[in-house]
Amino acid sequence: MKSLTRCCTTAAASLTAALLALPAAAQEPWTLERCIDYAVAHNITVEQYRLRTEAQAIQLQNAKYSRLPDLNASAGENFSFGRGLTADNTYTNTNTSSTNFSVGTSIPIFTGFQIPNQIALNKLNLEAATQDLEKAKNDIRTQVAQEYVQVLYNMEILDVARRQVSIDSAQVARLQALLDVGRSSRAELSQQQATLAQSRLTVTQADNNLRLALLSLTQLLELDSPEGFSVLRPDIECRVDSGDSVECRVDSLECRVDSLEFATAIPSPNGTAAANSTLYTLHSTLDTAAANSTLYTLNSTLDPAAANSTLYTLNSTLESALATKPEVQAAQLRLKAADHSIKIAQAGLYPTLSFSAGLGTNYYTTSGFKADGFGTQLKNNFSQYLGFSLSIPIFNRFQTRNSIRSARLEKVNQQLALDQTKKTLYKEIQTAWYNTLAAQQKLTASDEARRASQDAFTLVQAKYEAGKATITEFNEAKAGYLKSESDCTQARYEYLYQKALMLFYRGEPLRL
Repeated sequence: MKSLTRCCTTAAASLTAALLALPAAAQEPWTLERCIDYAVAHNITVEQYRLRTEAQAIQLQNAKYSRLPDLNASAGENFSFGRGLTADNTYTNTNTSSTNFSVGTSIPIFTGFQIPNQIALNKLNLEAATQDLEKAKNDIRTQVAQEYVQVLYNMEILDVARRQVSIDSAQVARLQALLDVGRSSRAELSQQQATLAQSRLTVTQADNNLRLALLSLTQLLELDSPEGFSVLRPDIECRVDSGDSVECRVDSLECRVDSLEFATAIPSPNGTAAANSTLYTLHSTLDTAAANSTLYTLNSTLDPAAANSTLYTLNSTLESALATKPEVQAAQLRLKAADHSIKIAQAGLYPTLSFSAGLGTNYYTTSGFKADGFGTQLKNNFSQYLGFSLSIPIFNRFQTRNSIRSARLEKVNQQLALDQTKKTLYKEIQTAWYNTLAAQQKLTASDEARRASQDAFTLVQAKYEAGKATITEFNEAKAGYLKSESDCTQARYEYLYQKALMLFYRGEPLRL
């Protein structure tokens, strides 16, 4: 007994240590918000745009510092050898050496307004680069949301496939029991077993699609491996905003989509049904049990007034996007920057004025002549200077004129870029708008189809159990019902994503 207790304690300690050693991704599911935040913080493209923003900040500092004076120091040593004319008007071999020291400074006084315009230009470029960074973040946010929704959809499809296996397994057990009492044929049982095998293949395919979706999401998050990664099915409440709307609400993380329960009476040889009755209850079962399932309630409960308070018009969405979207802001900032580029080019027409000052001294020796000491010469030869330099442009081969013309053409190009950005954004919003309307209608229609196919399946099931329908009719009704569930699931997640995308265009964060 002590040995068994000791083994259990060791196993529990080992399991605890293994759980603590798992990465965070394996210990808790990832929400959409966590995925977005992680992707924004680790995505390589976003990091590249962040570096570009820092580079623009450095350019702005350089432009501001160009107003400051510079300060330079220099030291030189020169040697001279060979024949030279002396004071006696004769030539002789002489060696000379000289040492000089100087410190100088200069400061621009007037540069044709080039410096202030360069500072303003770099400020606008920095703001534009910041908006480019935000645009890159928005792109990765939408990509993550799309992949996240795809994962949720594949999870639902896997649930549907597993429910199909549950139904087929129950039917195989039912037919086996009927065959044992001589109420069914071997051919009928074999046909249902083949259907069960096909359903299990569908589960395998759905599971693989889910794994691929998780792989795509983790690659977008720049995670090393999808092992241990899982997503959290959110508490969703979505409504199709129209007069004929369908309300889709997820009240908890429990996933039950119309679990099927039916009772089958297996008659005994002497006709006594109650003795051999069997109850089959089909629930949606996952590896993570009921915590990973979803409850969906679809009904038409939204009036047009509530719809108008939730879903916005196309024009208002466009106006909000034009006022908030970073790609538009960046294009507008670059258009303003083009004005300063023109002024910078026009600075070449103005004269420039600069001030300079400096200090200097030197030491000089010649072979054959006595020279003062090093310190004495440095003191005696010490000098200072002050100076102003004025440069007036007269003719520079039309370079300034062409620079101005190029800057003006660039402004026209930036205006076209802004117009193109607005048109592209409008097309994206318009496409998302019509996709949302189509998804709304698709959700309404698929929910009606799901209800009808569910009723049809219930009737066929009752007829089949009463012996008035064939197994082929039962399987067709079941396949139609499960397909309608799959279509409804796809329509729901498509609508959730499209509606979230429309709200995102209005400046709201992406959430389901």
